[in-house]
Amino acid sequence: MLAPDEMEEQDQEFYRRHEAAIEAAPGLALKSVREMALPKEIHLTTAPVHLGAKVADVVKRTASELQAKYADALPIFFGIVSRDIWFACWKGAHYMRLLHQPLIGRMEIPDESRRMWTPEGYAEVDGWAAALYDELLRKDIRPERIQLRKDTGFDGPIDAEDEMLGMSLYFFFKADESIKHGALSEGFDWLHEAYEAHGMNFGSSMWAGALEEAKEINLEAARSALGKSGALVRHAENRALKQHVFEWCERNMASARSMDAAASLVAGIVVPVAWRTVRDWMAEWKKLRSAGTT
Repeated sequence: MLAPDEMEEQDQEFYRRHEAAIEAAPGLALKSVREMALPKEIHLTTAPVHLGAKVADVVKRTASELQAKYADALPIFFGIVSRDIWFACWKGAHYMRLLHQPLIGRMEIPDESRRMWTPEGYAEVDGWAAALYDELLRKDIRPERIQLRKDTGFDGPIDAEDEMLGMSLYFFFKADESIKHGALSEGFDWLHEAYEAHGMNFGSSMWAGALEEAKEINLEAARSALGKSGALVRHAENRALKQHVFEWCERNMASARSMDAAASLVAGIVVPVAWRTVRDWMAEWKKLRSAGTT
């Protein structure tokens, strides 16, 4: 086992790589999106024709809501949504690549991590809708996204909830196009992303409304609820990351030289978690496995 000071050094190295990747990724994402030469305007048809009447009704109602708000600028609005989706996924991809790059030659980077070096691969793991949703949760819009918006010539405000609705429409039509050409699996994946975006937007609207109501009734209660909610989110994220580590252990631990070596392969590569935490989770996995509970 590594000595405590060596463990701390590994954690410190991870955080240095993390900070450097976080700082560089948005600028690289801006460059990558611009190189894609995406259209400034995207014209969507009035309704999908291969997804069924109920889906068509959801699309029609959502499109009417956005049409009433953006009118003739709606095609540009969809062009901005497209840019923001790609920006979010490129940013994640560049972050993962920069996080892993210093380790090349020192250790083997798993294929499941390497595929996240592309925006498509990153989106497959994180989710297209989730990637943009995480970006829209920021308090302030990134300057790189403002620059992409200026590329379209649009200078009006765009609400984050509208972007989520716009993304859901964009994915509904991608699902329709895939199914039209017989790519059913791909079509169902896009349909999932469309409903994911719709659900995230609906959840955010309900949460925002609940907070406002709570503030009017009892500010202290609202603060308490917000704190508990944040804690629940953090616990849920940790559980998901730990489960990912457990799944990695099931697939790969038998071929690892040691648990320390396995932790070095996973920390900051498979999951964005420090070496010490990953090592503790692996020890927990081994104990549970020995007890026959995993």
